[in-house]
Amino acid sequence: HNVSIGPGGQFHAVIIMVSVVVLTVSLWGTATAEGGRMHTISAVNFSKSASPHNVSIGPEFWGTAPLPDKAGLAVATEAAGNPVTSAFFRDDPWLRKAFPTWSPPNHATSAATVPFMSGFSSPRILGGLALHNKENDTYTPLPEFDVVTRDPTNSSNLLYNFTRAFLTFDGFLAAGIGDFLVVLDNVPYAFVKPENRYYCTFGLGSAPDDIDEFGRFVEVFVNSLAQRYTPAAVSQWRFRLGTEADGPRYGPPWQSGPSPMNNGNGGILSLSGGLETYVEVYAAVAAAIGRSVVPMAGFGPSNMAGISVDDGNTADNCTVCAFLFKFGDTIRERALKIDFAAISEYSRWDTHGNGPAKLMQSGVLGIAEFSRRATDRKLPLEIHEFGWAGWGQWRDK
Repeated sequence: HNVSIGPGGQFHAVIIMVSVVVLTVSLWGTATAEGGRMHTISAVNFSKSASPHNVSIGPEFWGTAPLPDKAGLAVATEAAGNPVTSAFFRDDPWLRKAFPTWSPPNHATSAATVPFMSGFSSPRILGGLALHNKENDTYTPLPEFDVVTRDPTNSSNLLYNFTRAFLTFDGFLAAGIGDFLVVLDNVPYAFVKPENRYYCTFGLGSAPDDIDEFGRFVEVFVNSLAQRYTPAAVSQWRFRLGTEADGPRYGPPWQSGPSPMNNGNGGILSLSGGLETYVEVYAAVAAAIGRSVVPMAGFGPSNMAGISVDDGNTADNCTVCAFLFKFGDTIRERALKIDFAAISEYSRWDTHGNGPAKLMQSGVLGIAEFSRRATDRKLPLEIHEFGWAGWGQWRDK
């Protein structure tokens, strides 16, 4: 299908595959939208071919990992100098051998070959993006990608523009992909006063100043999705509150004592209480989805990072697990909505420099304990980001 993608609309990759479909994607395009309907143009071309060697890695390994998301043009122009590992930018011998129907991307018409499963994850679909100056470690906000802004004539009013989100979802639906994990981040700038903003990887990390107001915004966003794509469809979608929020997102990291956070201007904000902040945002957003026209849509917390069960033979220690388990207890005590539990799991190595699989299993055991604390229901345990042999002696092997 040829699909229109506009300014701020971009594609993200999903990489953990059950049934593998290879899509060749041009990462830039021109917006053409009238009356809420898509127009067919040639800027974004999906060449979709199913491999005769369908790969199955088991139903327990299904999840998503995104390309870094910015404007489509920014991703495309950065690709050559800073390729990401979840896409193929050149002739790849392994991919050619594993999937004989694949051919290298034609750089005259497309920027990368991105492997997809049947689903799509949308980190930072709400905005909160920023440009990072690595030389002086400052950040420049990019509010033009936010789906909501303040009314300049009345700051108590919010102005919504969901075009960026709509065009992104439209493109995947046109490609036959409709299993969506809508990731509710970053917090748009409208919800955080300048003096309360801090930044980390991928932009604004702050939690909203007014949590109840943010919850009402999420309700509007979810209802707008249901209006565009029908309540029946969106009821089958799932919503996740943030990305690795046990770190410095939706509030400071979950740890004892204050954390120094970059205010974007060369200064530091000393913040604490990350778990307590996240709990309140989680409760407000869960209630918002419950009030929406799609109360049965799935909802769950961020994929958690750095989760493990320490066996004394690993270079990693789970500094956040005590807080994670407390979060699970709080979900149970307050009867908060939860429909899945998820982690990021990147390869780890032991004190001998080896990468035994049991260290990667450790994260699943940790999130399983969180799940047991949160509910008596048997939740799906999911891996939303996954890296294989990324560190230690296995780097680039």
